[in-house]
Amino acid sequence: MSNPKSFFSRLLSALIMLGLPFDFSFAASIEDVLTSLKGLSAKERLARVESEARKEGRVHWASSTPQAWAEPALQIFRKRYPMIQVEYRSQSGRVLAERVIREHRAGKYDIDVVGTSIVTFAGMKDSGVIAPYLSPEAGQIRSNMRDPEGWWVGYFGDIQAIICNKNRVANAPNAWKDFLDPKWKGLFSIDDTRYEWFYALQKIYGAEEDNGSCY
Repeated sequence: MSNPKSFFSRLLSALIMLGLPFDFSFAASIEDVLTSLKGLSAKERLARVESEARKEGRVHWASSTPQAWAEPALQIFRKRYPMIQVEYRSQSGRVLAERVIREHRAGKYDIDVVGTSIVTFAGMKDSGVIAPYLSPEAGQIRSNMRDPEGWWVGYFGDIQAIICNKNRVANAPNAWKDFLDPKWKGLFSIDDTRYEWFYALQKIYGAEEDNGSCY
């Protein structure tokens, strides 16, 4: 990820798949490439990236998103850029993050674009695998769907829903707070390995109210 090789193709695919245009020009490092883009308009950036991406001709996108969900974005990209071969691989977020970090340390840069959750993303960021990029097009996306420093842009959102067995639950809870009622103790379950739901509750109710002691 920190190697400028194939950087134009990976940036081009990332921006198209996220609905954002961008550009690059070759330099000694990705940081140099990003610096060279400052001051260019969105149109100028896209023109430069498209030109260089056509020369590279290939991009590899790996994500925890199922193939069927990614296919609409892949079709749009292939239709717009038929001269660039885009390969897609669906892999679990944790396995994918570990692979990217391992290959980065070995000096191998096979994967160009990574799609994963905020949990596994943090490990890649801490390992120095990725670099931030503030796209001028990111302003079209809601502020809570993008990082203000350019580390990530969300391209999908999950719905956290309460599902009840109607044969056992007469009056279903209307909100997450309802589970604070002792009557629900031992009668509901949650996924204890997917931490995004807990982060979402913190954003809704506040970290103080939604801490572990409350639940």
